[in-house]
Amino acid sequence: MVHVYQTGETFVTGHLQQDPEELRGIKEGLRIQSKVGVPLSIGGQRRGMMMVASLQPDFFTPEDVRFIEAVGRWVGILAHRAELAEQIGRNALEQGRRAGAEELVTVLAHDLRNFLSPLHMRLELMRLRAERDGRGEDVRDADAAANAVQRLGSLVSDILDVARIDQGVFRLEPQLVDLGALVRETAAMLATPEHPVSVTLEQGQKIEIAADPARLRQCLENIIANAIQKSPKHAAVSVFVTLQKNRPDGPLANVTVIDQGPGISEELLPHVFERFVSGKQRQGGLGLGLYLAKRVAGMHGGDLTAESAPGKGARFMLTLPLVAGSPAAPQEAPSASPRR
Repeated sequence: MVHVYQTGETFVTGHLQQDPEELRGIKEGLRIQSKVGVPLSIGGQRRGMMMVASLQPDFFTPEDVRFIEAVGRWVGILAHRAELAEQIGRNALEQGRRAGAEELVTVLAHDLRNFLSPLHMRLELMRLRAERDGRGEDVRDADAAANAVQRLGSLVSDILDVARIDQGVFRLEPQLVDLGALVRETAAMLATPEHPVSVTLEQGQKIEIAADPARLRQCLENIIANAIQKSPKHAAVSVFVTLQKNRPDGPLANVTVIDQGPGISEELLPHVFERFVSGKQRQGGLGLGLYLAKRVAGMHGGDLTAESAPGKGARFMLTLPLVAGSPAAPQEAPSASPRR
């Protein structure tokens, strides 16, 4: 049995009693004389073996062996189909649940947005009255509440943008953007005393790209906010803006975001950019930010990838193509004039 499983070769014998390596229970207990062993392959992988035995010596003919081999292949096919049917059933159930969740969340997002504007307006009126009356503590509370409403508004926008992507109505309005300046502004807006964000720009010419500034800011916010969420208190998030110049497909701008959190598990890492993905490290949220960020990067002709080792933080790399003729892009040398 071990030989058949390890090699994938058929084993035939008509004199098993003479095999010194066979188990005593097979020879003396069951008194088997003839045996055929064939491998069982399921979905292209060897998963076991099948044995057919007889109490008579020299029982199996070459035709019997070919028939048993055919039966082994047939059993493997049936087992593979059963596994596929089970997997399809699980996937269909999961897709049905996800579709229902997506529809419910989108409807809720539409309804929530209708309440956010008047709520923000009321908070602003309360803040103005408190400021007029010199109630500094109430002003700070109103500002904190307004910030919370603004974050909720960003979440609602993300949900609706995911729906727009699915419906093919997500549009970009590209223009010339100073990537370094946009990264600095976004980081400064998200940084807090408990979660500082340091930004390092590559020295030299400014890095210009063709992008929708609002959508790219949304992409950067989701990446940096995710890093802040995963980082322990007072641990800085590092952001680096660099260039990749010597590439056959043209120079690229890189935005690398590094956190000092617990890292991403090996099981979660391949799915980190999927919708509604959660793990033990996730602390709330719907799991839409990174999905949306990757889609926005792709619509700009770039990409968003992730690297991580558990316990060593995570690194997210956003790559974007430079604008042709950008000061940071290498310029072609002028061709020499022919001598006369």
